Amino acid sequence: MFPKFFSRRLSAIVSMLLLLFPFSAAQSQTEEEMAILSLYYRPEELQVISATRSLKPISQVAENITVINAAEIRAMNAHTLGEVLRQVPGIFISSNQDFGAISLPYIQGSELRHIQVYVDNIPWNSVYSGEPAIQSIPVGAVERIEIVKGPASSSWGSSLGGVINVITKSAGHTQKPIGMLQASYGEAASQNYQGEISGKAGNTGYYLFADHQESDGLEPTREYENSSLFSKLRIPLWERTAMGITFGYSEPWNDLGEYTEGDMVSDIQDRTVWGAIDFNTSLSERMAFFLSLYGFRQKYNTNTSTLGAGIYSDRPELLLNTGGDQRIFGFAGNLTWENEIHRLVLGADGNRADMERVNAYGPLYQGYGAPPKMESDSKRNLWALYLNDTVTLGNFAITPGIRYDHHEFIGGFISPSLDLTCHWKEILFRAAASRGFSAPGIGLVKMGGFLLAPNPDLDYEKIWSYQLGAETSAIPYLWARINLFQHEIEDILSRELYAEGPPGNTIMLNKNEDRRRGFEIEMETLPIHDFSFFGGFSYVITDNQAQEENDEKKYKWVAGLRYNNPKIISLRLAGIYTWWDEPSSSNASYDDPIWDLNLRRNVSIGEINADLFATIHNMFDGSSYDFDYYDNPKRWMEAGIRFHF
Repeated sequence: MFPKFFSRRLSAIVSMLLLLFPFSAAQSQTEEEMAILSLYYRPEELQVISATRSLKPISQVAENITVINAAEIRAMNAHTLGEVLRQVPGIFISSNQDFGAISLPYIQGSELRHIQVYVDNIPWNSVYSGEPAIQSIPVGAVERIEIVKGPASSSWGSSLGGVINVITKSAGHTQKPIGMLQASYGEAASQNYQGEISGKAGNTGYYLFADHQESDGLEPTREYENSSLFSKLRIPLWERTAMGITFGYSEPWNDLGEYTEGDMVSDIQDRTVWGAIDFNTSLSERMAFFLSLYGFRQKYNTNTSTLGAGIYSDRPELLLNTGGDQRIFGFAGNLTWENEIHRLVLGADGNRADMERVNAYGPLYQGYGAPPKMESDSKRNLWALYLNDTVTLGNFAITPGIRYDHHEFIGGFISPSLDLTCHWKEILFRAAASRGFSAPGIGLVKMGGFLLAPNPDLDYEKIWSYQLGAETSAIPYLWARINLFQHEIEDILSRELYAEGPPGNTIMLNKNEDRRRGFEIEMETLPIHDFSFFGGFSYVITDNQAQEENDEKKYKWVAGLRYNNPKIISLRLAGIYTWWDEPSSSNASYDDPIWDLNLRRNVSIGEINADLFATIHNMFDGSSYDFDYYDNPKRWMEAGIRFHF
């Protein structure tokens, strides 16, 4: 799809850009870039942290990054992080789309285990499988989400597919508290009650958040319930130094409903507790230091039973109960130094993870040789050092980066990257090349399971990634962006039959190779008579080198309309369509786009300011799911009120 120089000769691209576009004064160029971008980015989006682990202007970021802020989340009336990610081009979400549904994110055709999720520098992925469980993240407490599409290993380590970096709301800065109370109610008794307050008590800033959600299930036999708490304190210690303390708790429970074709029913309970202490200090006008010490504990239980329909059993009985308990204690820190040309970041990460897992097997599995109960546990340590430097030379920003990760069981890995941005007239060019990896979960390396032997010789899955992009506001009232990518992946994990052990035993091997290539296009208009339009299209081809069948093709479009007149109403209409390219055996159905309509009207009740809001989900009764167990609800509605004080 792409010429050879795209995948092999990024240096030629850099040289070409250097010849085509002359240098100019660095400071004036930065101001011009920011003036143009400020038309289409909110002020808080003009700087991002996820590219280099330190704030830098988005005009100097070559990675394909999407930023979503709290105002957009509120406009979507989103109850979960998965609902927000569904509306991002380039992210493919597998979900039944019920109220509070579990959502599985895939970026640019990646595997689920290739996506690394962080909440305020705390890793959120399973120690056992490497997969993220985003349903335990309280989206109402989120200030912004920065999504890096493509490997980000030179800054974040294990992240072959990308990074979803969740940044929570900060402690307050005013003595007078400000806050919000919200209540909504919809079909199937789907309810969401939420409140937050922030301010200062003396010199200490605080933020408190509480949330409760529940639903009888928009599809028969499904149910959902979750309660979340989150708090943050900001305590000044001495001049230019402050300490932060955070604590969070979330307990989602999902009954996934009956799967009659498979004669089974499942529910998942997840209890997550996390906390951190961090320190920020300005060592001088040019140098700053950050350190975070964190703890994360997640206990989960998945219960799967037969329905007694006769496929597995003539009466309901246990199939499999899986319980896990993982604990992670770690640190993240960096030292930042900058002058007129350089922004240098030197950082380190490290954590220790303990994993305990208990599987209970029912009569069916026992008939195949499984024990009534199987227990396993393991521990692992990892640490990393990284270094990057953003060098600003007139129209150009060049960012070389490198990181070394050391995994206790797998060894070391070096992840280099080279990024370039160039501003010319009203066009911003981007080019990036990087080496990245994903580490297998310790369940595959050390613990194993029934009919899965652990493989202590597993290696990292590795990637070379090349991206080119451009964005422009040269067309009046329109901002547009395009990104081309090619990811060459090797040592992909594959489950193979294993001669040792019981019949049917398997083992994971580093065996396959993939080439993923494609493009993304995004656009947005400035308001015209209070109307604005937005949209995006992403296309991915995956060529599995070990298979002779045709390439797998996935694509997704997002299109929407906004109307914002504070005196009348605010409206947001968004449509999403995903082509999954699934085999007929999955009984998938994705012929229809899903359209959601959000309405909001601001009203004053005495001295109290409030929003009345309503959402019509799946307005046109569309069907869009990649597996028949994940069939989505038809049209449903909810409404609520939000008080601001």
